[in-house]
Amino acid sequence: QAVSDGAKVRRGVEDIAPEHVRYQNGSLGGVVSAIQTLVQPGGPVLVHLPSYTGFTYAIAHAGRRMVGSPLVRDQEGIFRMDLEDMERKIVEEHIKCMIICSPHNPTGRVWSRQELKQLGALCERYAVFVISDEVWADFVFKPAQYLPAAAACDYLRRSTVIVCGASKTF
Repeated sequence: QAVSDGAKVRRGVEDIAPEHVRYQNGSLGGVVSAIQTLVQPGGPVLVHLPSYTGFTYAIAHAGRRMVGSPLVRDQEGIFRMDLEDMERKIVEEHIKCMIICSPHNPTGRVWSRQELKQLGALCERYAVFVISDEVWADFVFKPAQYLPAAAACDYLRRSTVIVCGASKTF
């Protein structure tokens, strides 16, 4: 109940049922558990590059295979998801699960509602589950605004495992 209440107060997420909250010893433990639940052994997991190295180890530890999709910098130097590259890799590699980091580690990029909606539409088109590592959510500074991935659209609400924790914040 405390996690559910905290999500409502700190992040504006109002519909987390206490029975859907699970404890892991660290966020990467949650990532590994989600990967093992969503991806068959040896199967691919899509990750943005550059990537937090913990994801590389988590995917390998879970006995799965990492497929990278590089973020691209726009004219203003802002890192963006390359939706065309992601779609090509989802199709070619038969990807059914991807990991995002929101805010992104290591770039610090905070994904906008529009970007997350576009991600949700792509994932819905191919029935891709999302594992969203959101442990840095309390370290977003104005004018950026953090939005939980699962709050961006209905598909992501139904198909996202959010991994968060108190270790960074407190």
